[in-house]
Amino acid sequence: MTLRRGSSGSAVRDLQSRLIDLGHLSGTADGVFGPKTERAVKDFQSARGLTADGVVGPMTQAALGGAGSGPAPPRPHPSGAFVPTAVENPGGGRITDKSEPATSEMVTVAGHGGRDVRLHRLAAEAWAALTVTARADGIAEPLLQPMSGYRSVAEQQSTWQRAVERYGSEQAARRWVAPPGNSPHHSGRAVDCWMGSSINSANADSQRGTAVWRWLDANASRFGFYPYSAEPWHWEYNPPTR
Repeated sequence: MTLRRGSSGSAVRDLQSRLIDLGHLSGTADGVFGPKTERAVKDFQSARGLTADGVVGPMTQAALGGAGSGPAPPRPHPSGAFVPTAVENPGGGRITDKSEPATSEMVTVAGHGGRDVRLHRLAAEAWAALTVTARADGIAEPLLQPMSGYRSVAEQQSTWQRAVERYGSEQAARRWVAPPGNSPHHSGRAVDCWMGSSINSANADSQRGTAVWRWLDANASRFGFYPYSAEPWHWEYNPPTR
């Protein structure tokens, strides 16, 4: 949901609470998006290198961590660099623990095209930090906006059946879709992101030639994300233990 001057309700109250926590807004969260909240949003956007238009769209929500409904803002290291929190031991590669997380570990972030995307809170925090850095490096919206994240085993069953029908066999489908119970999306730590064209096997080669893919290839591991070589849009949060 995009928030702007004139909006009201619980989502605005959550936004205001987040801005208060970050030191951009004083007073109390009253749930009314007025001129004071708009100024605070613009201050936050300027501080994060975003377009300071006062509108809380997908990119600003990602930087905020879901505009109050998602994770806390990215945690900086004393050196100023983001430090991802390990989930697996030893980590440092593709996800091996594909079990579904507790509901308390899940958050909702704003995704591409206005969709809501469910992610593990640590993956959401890290993806927000990654996106803010990418924007500062010239990777423009809507690139990197999440397309999908958490997927239940039941949802994966439907995705798997469609893939088998499309590719003609289970063996061929496995290159693009994991069978139910074996998908990293079950963990809530796999992100399929917008790379400038649709998530489709026919687009994989062309996406690897884009500036956004080159940026991810060079930088994603700093934020704890690792690729699946067959799918340039697919990145998995599994930072190494330190």
